[in-house]
Amino acid sequence: MSADEAKKADSSSADTKDDIIFRKPESPDGPRVHKLIAECKPLDENSVYCNLLQCTHFADTSVAAEMDGDLVGFISGYIPPKQQNTLFVWQVAVHGKARGKGLAKRMLAELIKRDEAENVQFIETTITPDNEASWGMFRSFAYERRMPTEEFILFDSRIHFAGEHNDEHLLRIGPRVHTLIAECKPLDENSVYCNLLQCTHFADTSVAAEMDGDLVGFISGYIPPKQQNTLFVWQVAVHGKARGKGLAKRMLAELIKRDEAENVQFIETTITPDNEASWGMFRSFAYERRMPTEEFILFDSRIHFAGEHNDEHLLRIGPFNRDDA
Repeated sequence: MSADEAKKADSSSADTKDDIIFRKPESPDGPRVHKLIAECKPLDENSVYCNLLQCTHFADTSVAAEMDGDLVGFISGYIPPKQQNTLFVWQVAVHGKARGKGLAKRMLAELIKRDEAENVQFIETTITPDNEASWGMFRSFAYERRMPTEEFILFDSRIHFAGEHNDEHLLRIGPRVHTLIAECKPLDENSVYCNLLQCTHFADTSVAAEMDGDLVGFISGYIPPKQQNTLFVWQVAVHGKARGKGLAKRMLAELIKRDEAENVQFIETTITPDNEASWGMFRSFAYERRMPTEEFILFDSRIHFAGEHNDEHLLRIGPFNRDDA
């Protein structure tokens, strides 16, 4: 199958178990979506025009599900302009005749594996407290993927709805980075909040790698305030199913060719003495680019970790020629 054929298959895919077809919505779906949502209480009904906009302007981040020619499922979503790493799910509608097939979770999985979602680290949605079905579906989706969740009131019944609508609680799922690192021993696990900062404040010097919709690689990095010519690599995580593809070196190469790294002449990282995989990867990366290296103990086990962590050796690569990078 060619790349173009693969993309076409991805944009209109069928599950052979029950012949449900998943695809991007189109403008003729607008009235069909309107009818479907009207049949899926207690979902809020919007105008047909609103549904037309969802099916056109936001088609890349929405999904339609058909069974026997009928529209039986729909998710409307979008990527907020100021949150490019977040997929916001507006509504999830499943027709009665398609329930019991896990359709809502399957549509959500279909969405996050699209090319348009390649930078997505978080899923957000709002749910009223009494919508047990939605709470159950989203929490189950997160649990199955070992993604952390958090929630809080986003729109208050009294303040935002004049008491005519229940509170809308925001449910935030992610980041996927936290789950990936937990699966990549012996990497140190940090808080979800730390991973949130890496995926937002330091996104320009970090890189995520996906395969079949799953996050399989991540490098967190930053440029130290007093070393503007240095990229410090904090962690490199590669999932087991993506190993053997040179992914770590490919992610590192992706980082140093970015515009944000145009002044970088050195790469630094710290590695424990027993982490042979990391030593091998970074040394190979330097060797292939004819970059010199130096190393020394940066954080001492006894002095800095009270003997509860191995020494951390600093490996410095560079300076390097941008043409070789």
